Amino acid sequence: MLTAARIREAKPRSQRYEIGCDALPGFLVRVLPTGKKVFFVRYRGPDGKDRRDRLGLLAPGFGVDEARREALTILAYRGKAAELDPPLAPPPPVSAPSRAPERAPSPRQRAPSPAPERAPAPRQRALPPAADRPAPLSVEPVRAPATGLPPVASQPQALASLTLREFAERFIEDHIKPYLKPVPAGRYQSTLRRIILPALGDRPLDEITTTEIQRLHNSLRDTPCAANHVRCVLCCMYSKADHWGLTTRRNPVKNVSRFRENSVERYLSADERERLDQVLRHAATVRRGRTGYLGQEAVWAIRLLALTGMRKDEIRNLTWPQVDWQRSMLRLPDSKTGKRDVVVSDEVMDLLRTIAAAKSNPRQGLVVCSRNHRKLHSLGGTWLVVRRLADLGDMRLHDLRHSVASDAIMDGVPLEIVGKMLGHRNYTTTQRYAHIADTVLRDAVNRASKKIVRAAEDTPRK
Repeated sequence: MLTAARIREAKPRSQRYEIGCDALPGFLVRVLPTGKKVFFVRYRGPDGKDRRDRLGLLAPGFGVDEARREALTILAYRGKAAELDPPLAPPPPVSAPSRAPERAPSPRQRAPSPAPERAPAPRQRALPPAADRPAPLSVEPVRAPATGLPPVASQPQALASLTLREFAERFIEDHIKPYLKPVPAGRYQSTLRRIILPALGDRPLDEITTTEIQRLHNSLRDTPCAANHVRCVLCCMYSKADHWGLTTRRNPVKNVSRFRENSVERYLSADERERLDQVLRHAATVRRGRTGYLGQEAVWAIRLLALTGMRKDEIRNLTWPQVDWQRSMLRLPDSKTGKRDVVVSDEVMDLLRTIAAAKSNPRQGLVVCSRNHRKLHSLGGTWLVVRRLADLGDMRLHDLRHSVASDAIMDGVPLEIVGKMLGHRNYTTTQRYAHIADTVLRDAVNRASKKIVRAAEDTPRK
């Protein structure tokens, strides 16, 4: 039987091949050398020739079960149509009196003993009166499930008229919502709504050219990050359209050049770190409503960010069951890069014990939370107050993460270890700190060279 597991295990070969279904003869899947898998239904036409109808490309919303239902519909329709519409014999000529139905045979032509009446041959049977005939079989055009795929018979015409706006609806439902995390999903939808759809939404998906996309990309050159994100979203959309069989052309975004982005690298200096610590300590002595007051939960969150280098949402979503007290680790079931175990310092564990003691040692719930024990959403506003009180200039909350990496590298920690500390999936992400490592290495080389020179100068000459 043709199952989803069997189709999933079918690997592409140098030549295309087909896998049939034992339970439903005529239902098959074709595996292409590119790795795509297309469902077909095979049957014998009225002329006796072998025919195949394309059901559709294997996609998240169109799998083996949906294709099998369509195959059953087509096979049932073809069988009933052949039964209801047999080929009829040509009408008899009017001049042949012996074939006139209203003329009775003469007595001389009658047989001496009546023979049993023969059943008329299938080709010569007369059709029943119109009132008694079965109604012609009406079959709806075979359609794919509610996934945005057009009917099989009209697929080329439907693809030609599919607009980017119409495809964006399926892209949001079948890719953005199921597979992206809330923050990037919101950014994808915002980019679609504000930039892409107003410019290209009414254009057919197969008619948008590289020139049009490059023109849209160039119009956003003053905001290179936003321009590159528009390119990223469009590239992802066309990749999915090709995977789902909704486009007949190559990705027009491939040849659109990206703008160079200026990476923001801001680190806390020694003086700034000291001023930050003073502001956080002073906030514990200020009453609510006075200048310098900060919420205790926000102060704890900022201290955790400054000590661990974790992302903001990793701290805001941290729960007590994720704290491994014995191994001094934070076991995150989900983060930007997936499941992650964070090794923390003794200072971080002491801070977590302080927070737990202040909350009567809870076993469940968030480590830092709002007054109603929900996610702490006021952290960004609190940081603006902290930045002003500590005179940190344009320091962002995320820059605390960069500062942890900078301090570790300045202390001689290799880049590979820093990448593991920060939870980077790719080593290339950690390369942004390579210039800091080069500076540390240069300082170490200079110190070693000076030590060698001094040792040579101090050596008495003979």
